[in-house]
Amino acid sequence: MPVMMASRMSRGYVICDGDTIVSMCIGRIMTYLDFKELFIDEFSVHPAYQKQGLGGKLLSFAKEALQNEGVFDMVLNTERGYPAVQFYEKNGFKTLEKIVMMYCTFRRT
Repeated sequence: MPVMMASRMSRGYVICDGDTIVSMCIGRIMTYLDFKELFIDEFSVHPAYQKQGLGGKLLSFAKEALQNEGVFDMVLNTERGYPAVQFYEKNGFKTLEKIVMMYCTFRRT
């Protein structure tokens, strides 16, 4: 079992075409004081299957499954200006202006 899916809080949803995984949503349930959310670590649709509505169907399926567990929010990170932003907005995601994503690089130059 891949390490990402080893936790009891991990969730994974896939769409297959025969033996081929064509879309996947992998994340983990994060628990806070008064709510839970799915933090999506990986979401993808195989390029040959894009623009067919499969990504939206996968998100809808995941939302329904999560609601049955009492989870009513999803969050993810994506790059500003990246084509995926429009896809996520179309599927109900919004940009949170109050959040600042920060990073630190410590590679030797």
